[in-house]
Amino acid sequence: MMSVTVASAPSRCKLRCAATLLPPSPSSALDLPIVWHLAFHPAGTYLAVCRGLSSANGTPYYDTTPDVVDRSSPATAVTSPSIDVYSAGKNDVGWLHALSLPTPSVHSRTVRCASFSSSGRWIAAAGFDGIVSIWSFPGAECVAALEGHESEVKSVCWRGDRTVATCGRDKTVWVWERFDDSDGGEPEFECVAVLSGHAGDVKTIVFASDGVLLSGGYDGTVRAWAAGEADEAE
Repeated sequence: MMSVTVASAPSRCKLRCAATLLPPSPSSALDLPIVWHLAFHPAGTYLAVCRGLSSANGTPYYDTTPDVVDRSSPATAVTSPSIDVYSAGKNDVGWLHALSLPTPSVHSRTVRCASFSSSGRWIAAAGFDGIVSIWSFPGAECVAALEGHESEVKSVCWRGDRTVATCGRDKTVWVWERFDDSDGGEPEFECVAVLSGHAGDVKTIVFASDGVLLSGGYDGTVRAWAAGEADEAE
């Protein structure tokens, strides 16, 4: 018979809140943005925070209209999506704001997920607008905007520095490969696979150490995608 443990406040707990990471310029304590996702740099020295601000009436940014926002207007400037990157402070200073990616130059809606590449050289950012942007780090320059998903992109992950996988509300998983310009220009990304099989939104994806791509969705299944296999495993 399964035992049930009812937890109470532990008296020996030594955890405490060591830091509170606020937006670089919060408008007010009552209008703080929603934090959608946290992503660590592989070295553990940087933390990327995906934020989506709310409009003045409290409506989440991803539900606002129109799709194209006039960012020159003060009324809409505060509702811009953002990715703020913090660096680990020394001597117990805590986390310090290092930079913000200018995601409003690419995304019209909230960036809900971000992922560092294995080397930490690149950040992939997935948005409610169906776009996945690729940023150099720490240069904070957008080098590519990947378009193809029909709607919201829910998750993004890297394998190494060259392969990006994305998934979304359109029930698909996309795999992208990075190709460097031989002339030393910005890298280019090409979609090499669109994987269908889920009966609902694909919520999350992750690469296994052997390169197998795993995806999980609202249909209650986890599917494993491997090179050379015609069918997915459930």
